Amino acid sequence: MGAEGAGAGESDAAAEPERIRAEAPEGNAAAGPELAAPIDGDAQGEGDDAEGSEASADSSCVGEGLDEAGKPEVQVRPLTYSWEQTESELKVYVQFDQHEELSGGVPKENVSVEFGEWNALLIIESPVAGRIPFGLRLADFHRRVVPDMCTYAVRSSRVTLRLTKEEDEHWFNITSRRSAR
Repeated sequence: MGAEGAGAGESDAAAEPERIRAEAPEGNAAAGPELAAPIDGDAQGEGDDAEGSEASADSSCVGEGLDEAGKPEVQVRPLTYSWEQTESELKVYVQFDQHEELSGGVPKENVSVEFGEWNALLIIESPVAGRIPFGLRLADFHRRVVPDMCTYAVRSSRVTLRLTKEEDEHWFNITSRRSAR
């Protein structure tokens, strides 16, 4: 479901969250279909929080107070995500069922997250030793977020990033521009 089809802050619990694949920059075509270098994602969908009752491992921001979250220092495999919002916060969902390696869940210690005012970086180390990690970098947010108030939770089936908006308002897109193709 596109953000344009929802009212401000509303979520259609019956609708499947739109999944967006973060794409690698053009220069990484040689890396193959599953591999990507540092990635910038963009989504225009909203999703529902069907697993809100699950036990979570809430964590505070890594890289608190940064203007910008870093870029991955290693090659990563891209992740898809869905999102929803209220006037004051944005939730980004990264499901583990999108890749066989992640389908059994991921321990919290395999997940690292950085938040900046204008972007966020999620890295998930593969549970299979020696494999390339998974990554999602959301860059150029539509408006600023407050990094010190952002958190993430690792659940049995997904990672949820909770971003606090600097100003209470509805965002029609999570980022202000699409990544280069």
